[in-house]
Amino acid sequence: MTEAKAISRQLTFIRSVIYMVYITITTMVYCLIMLLTFILPLTQRYWIVQGYAWLQIQGLRYICGLDYRMEGMQNLPDEPAIIFSKHQSTYETFVLLYELPHSAFVAKRELLWVPFFGWGMSALRYITIDRKAGRKVIAQMIEQAEDRFSLGLWVTIFPEGTRKSPGDAPDYKAGGALMAAKTGRPIVPVVHNSGEFWPRHSLLKWPGTVTYRIGPPIPTLDRSASNIMSDAQNYIESEYATMHDPERFPY
Repeated sequence: MTEAKAISRQLTFIRSVIYMVYITITTMVYCLIMLLTFILPLTQRYWIVQGYAWLQIQGLRYICGLDYRMEGMQNLPDEPAIIFSKHQSTYETFVLLYELPHSAFVAKRELLWVPFFGWGMSALRYITIDRKAGRKVIAQMIEQAEDRFSLGLWVTIFPEGTRKSPGDAPDYKAGGALMAAKTGRPIVPVVHNSGEFWPRHSLLKWPGTVTYRIGPPIPTLDRSASNIMSDAQNYIESEYATMHDPERFPY
């Protein structure tokens, strides 16, 4: 590693530690606020949490030098749909929460018991699933999704189930496509390269600009889950190939 790269890494580490303190404090404060706002209408609770997402975006911008750009906002349909997003870091949870319509994220039920964070999830009526439920997981997810759509919410799911490092082989699960086929709601694919700036399982947040690209809606009505999944995966992976830079950072 050259001296310049070493200095850059040291500065990135310092800025990342400062941001870690920042996110810890702001998360605790906002989750306490959420405990006091359960009596408010759901829409107003989302506005409050979008304020939290905005704080994190600003913190990353001014502390870590990490920013983003949005492409394809015109592709969002007028009616609630299902967001299919790549998942590489925590950054996209802030950006999607802030930029896109109010949406119930699909998450594992255990997260509800995480202090502070879980309280916020409960207040926002996220879709929570018990991964130990076997085949019943899909039924749980579809039932909750239909309820959230009836409330005027969108649904956001990470179809690979967990965060993936840049360049990892795709591993799409069937749940999101089955939910789309059952509800008939269109899928809106979202592609990004956040993992190249905020690596999975890493403290470091590298300065730069993440691209978030929203694709055209994928119809799901009267289509099989396998065909829906094929279309979604092909679009996401082909678009990601155009923005992925395996040599961007030496982490």
